[in-house]
Amino acid sequence: MQTEDNNSSNKENEEIKLVEEVPEGTSTDVVTDLKSGIYNLFLSLLNHLMIQYGPVEAVKISTTFLDQISNSFKETLTNKENNNDW
Repeated sequence: MQTEDNNSSNKENEEIKLVEEVPEGTSTDVVTDLKSGIYNLFLSLLNHLMIQYGPVEAVKISTTFLDQISNSFKETLTNKENNNDW
């Protein structure tokens, strides 16, 4: 009797899954997904700013924001190279 309970309990545990299985042929290109996500975030920012500032000013503000992000990373690299922390 106890063996039957254990077997039914094991079957129930096997059927419960937190995430679905991914088929083997599914692409998992994380870099492409990240690039698409960043692009979509940029478009969302641009659309949001267009309402408030108009299209020309929205593009200027959005691209300036991207430049600040990029320059921050470049500055970090420059500092590391100058300090020979590699």
